[in-house]
Amino acid sequence: MKTLFIGSASGYSGKSLVAICLGKILQEKGLKVGFFKPLGTAPCMECDSVVDEDAVNIKKILGLDDGLADICPVVITHDLLMKMFKGELPDQKPAIASAYEKVSKGKDVMIIGGGRTISEGRAIGAPTTDLIREFDWRCLIVDRYFNKVSLDIIFAYKQTLKDRMDGLILNRVEEHNRSHVEKLIVPFLAKNGIPVVGMIPNDATLSAVSVSALCTALGGELLGAQDKGDMLVHNFVVGAMNVEQAHHRFRKRQNKAVITGGDRVDLQVAALETSTRILILTGGISPHPMITAKAEELGVPVIVVSEDTMGAVGKIEELMGRPRMREQEKVDRALELFRNGVDMAALGF
Repeated sequence: MKTLFIGSASGYSGKSLVAICLGKILQEKGLKVGFFKPLGTAPCMECDSVVDEDAVNIKKILGLDDGLADICPVVITHDLLMKMFKGELPDQKPAIASAYEKVSKGKDVMIIGGGRTISEGRAIGAPTTDLIREFDWRCLIVDRYFNKVSLDIIFAYKQTLKDRMDGLILNRVEEHNRSHVEKLIVPFLAKNGIPVVGMIPNDATLSAVSVSALCTALGGELLGAQDKGDMLVHNFVVGAMNVEQAHHRFRKRQNKAVITGGDRVDLQVAALETSTRILILTGGISPHPMITAKAEELGVPVIVVSEDTMGAVGKIEELMGRPRMREQEKVDRALELFRNGVDMAALGF
């Protein structure tokens, strides 16, 4: 059985994207693939149980049969942290070992999801580095490239993992940075024993946000177009100007969300006259019946949120900084970019 631990050199680097793409491609080769995440840091409720959000998503996309409690046996919750602070937390390693043995049974390849840092798990007595050594996992590191690479963290991985580190994937590389990365960064890392096995470009589809994710993040009420939950929004425009300026600005952006006050009917009309995918109305004000009718006719969802416009914009910016791989459109696009940008042979597949 082959194993590959996917670690992160920066927050929201693209570990889930890599895990999903690897899993899908290996499944296409006829291999039986498993996914394991020893420590979950994004608790959510599923069937009245606390589970890890990434585990839920990856299990669904890869069509895995294993139970969520086995895929991710330890979820870092408030209750778990309270037990840790009080000295009441039992040793977590036996539960991790038992779950891994169960999930990995009969698999050809196991993909292991790491955390945000190499130090994860140390406080609860289950350091990621110890697990890597004990289970003899091979390792792949992912870093998102925004004008620089996380050299110190990547070198720390290399120093700790030594020959277990199979390489590095640079994710979300802007086109204007590509030449710099290829001519300077890649050779420098190679000289230090860190091969760059792939580069995935920054992509509008992967950075887009779905209607359902927006609604959840904003704590809003979705009105109409209930079937558009997976629809992706690529651009956001704040409507806080006069109508003439709004028409000009709205026409320049395609596939956008318009965020404006619930009382700005004039701007809402202007938005619906252009390529608008969703209206986000702030201040807790429900749309005018004319807007409701027009949005329904065009199939444009409307989200009503209680926050003011700037508060809603802040939450949207936070959401866009941590894109998730849930929608099929994103998975398909990620696979296309992964196949073109990652050297599977260099990873031993």
